[in-house]
Amino acid sequence: MIDSILDGTDGHGGTSVCFSLLEIGESKDADGALRLALGGELDLSVCERLSARLDDLRRSHRHVRLDLSALEFIDCSGVAVILGALADSRNNGWALEVDRRVSPVAARVIALAELDAALWPGETEPSPSDGRGGSSLA
Repeated sequence: MIDSILDGTDGHGGTSVCFSLLEIGESKDADGALRLALGGELDLSVCERLSARLDDLRRSHRHVRLDLSALEFIDCSGVAVILGALADSRNNGWALEVDRRVSPVAARVIALAELDAALWPGETEPSPSDGRGGSSLA
């Protein structure tokens, strides 16, 4: 399943030439986890949709693995949705994790904001990129 979100409104009833696109792909991993593959741009204009999908999955008690390897952009609101969902999962026993293989853009944001410990508690290695034009942050 792929869910694409295209937001072309300018906030004043018109449309703009700047589009924000988030693709959410879903597949089942070998261990039974539902892989939520996020691609494109995760920003304020699409965060509500991602948050709603994560809420649905939490209520269904699904083991979810977020895949950030195809993200081309992520802003602080996207980071906040992910961190909020992770905090909820840890406080309420919901199985949510972030795959360590992330896009170069996501790896840069994670490194700059020093989010490794929040995303992968108990692990010490820096987040690897997916190898598409970036390198791992060693």
